[in-house]
Parts: sequence; structure tokens; C-alpha cells
Amino acid sequence: ASLLVPPAAVVTNTARTFVVRVRNGKGEWVTVKKGKAAGDLIEVMSADLAAGDRIVKAASDEIRDGAPIKVK
Repeated sequence: ASLLVPPAAVVTNTARTFVVRVRNGKGEWVTVKKGKAAGDLIEVMSADLAAGDRIVKAASDEIRDGAPIKVK
């Protein structure tokens, strides 16, 4: 599956490239592969993502996997 997200939602560190999905009020790192740019968005692909998933718009690896996240 692929989704379009803001480039700031995609984090690349020494270990992996991921987005932070919000599930049950907690952050969850989901490994992704970057695809093509589409205007102001970038395509990300992962079998673990689905339409309707909430993704943190400005993610970083400081948002730890499992950390509580408040949704506005």
C-alpha cells in the first residue's frame, strides 16, 4: 500500500526510514520506502500502512515508539 504524506512526516535515521503512526493514543514507528514526490507530498510504501491511518505530520526519532501522543 502507498500513502501520500508531507515530507516532514518521513524520518530517516541510521537504522531505517519510517513514519510515526498514531494508534490507540501511542506513537508507532512504521518502516516505509520513499516513492515519488507529488506536489507538496511524498509517496511512502509499506504493507503495514492503510488508508485512514493517522500519521504525525512533523515526525522525528525523538518521538519514541510507544510514546503517548495527543491528537488535535
